[in-house]
Amino acid sequence: MSDIHGYLEDARQALLTLCDHPDYEPVVTADSDGQLHWADENYVLVFNGDLVDRGPNNEEVLAMVARLIEEAPPGRVRVTQATMSGCS
Repeated sequence: MSDIHGYLEDARQALLTLCDHPDYEPVVTADSDGQLHWADENYVLVFNGDLVDRGPNNEEVLAMVARLIEEAPPGRVRVTQATMSGCS
């Protein structure tokens, strides 16, 4: 998943997509307060950069990603960040 840019609700909807698919187990589940939690499946979830920037919910996006990293088994939730080094 990439380019969240602080748009929490869009990220939540994307992560919850598999909850409604009959052929796949969910990646995350939502509690009664709407917070997402790791669904304890055998997935690897990769957040590929640009978690924050333009959207109104930068802190909430970071909190959601941190919670998923904490709840999932080690290495199952990863955050990468592309960098450009050596460019002039």
